Amino acid sequence: NISAILKIINLYDTMGDYNTCLGLLDLYQNESNESIFNYKRSNVFSALGNHKKSLEIMKKVKIDRTNGITEQERNYRIGYEYYMLADFEKAEEYLRKALTNKNKLYWNAYCFLARIEMKRNYLVNAINMLNQVVKADGSDESRFALIDAYMRRCDYENAYKVAHTFKSFENREYAYGRLAYDKSNYSRAKEHFDKAMSADSDKDNYNLITYAILVNYRLKKYFKARKLLRKYYNGNESKYNPYSIQDLNLLRIDL
Repeated sequence: NISAILKIINLYDTMGDYNTCLGLLDLYQNESNESIFNYKRSNVFSALGNHKKSLEIMKKVKIDRTNGITEQERNYRIGYEYYMLADFEKAEEYLRKALTNKNKLYWNAYCFLARIEMKRNYLVNAINMLNQVVKADGSDESRFALIDAYMRRCDYENAYKVAHTFKSFENREYAYGRLAYDKSNYSRAKEHFDKAMSADSDKDNYNLITYAILVNYRLKKYFKARKLLRKYYNGNESKYNPYSIQDLNLLRIDL
């Protein structure tokens, strides 16, 4: 029963046990479920940080009425993987193809298109696009992207206005910490990151953990930075974004 197998795989996925997910996918895949299993396999490799492999597999996924995967979803996922591989031209091509039905996928794609505009330093355009996304979907991810764009322009007044709108205490404190860190107010940043870390019971906000490590290093609290680095980073590198990995590997050498 494909449905039952996928439920079990999704359970292991939720637990972060990606190796078991891959093992089950390899064990039960056949011609009849190849596309849906490849879609799931691509998602697992993406979660592991292997975006090249994820993209390779996602391109093999076929769209038909039986597997429940839409063309919009496939285009979004391919565009996302290209974005994570820093191939922004290809990412834009596929993300624009995902701008069909105005649903969650549409606004996710639009958010990444705005991030591409940020990469190209078209900040005003990115801010206008991200304001549309925040208004439409209200997601915390789009709010963080908008804060990043405002910070790039040193527009802290508007960045703080966005930070105030987070309903999640953890995300609000993380946003305040990011703003303080960007202004080199490391003591204030640490206060906010510590509050956010205390609220992150699962300790799975890897962007927050990155800044918690970096701010302790900036304040010359090397023992604390080393402790956090060893506890949350070593062996979990795939869960961090490429820019965090670069910074933390340099810091690990220094510590």
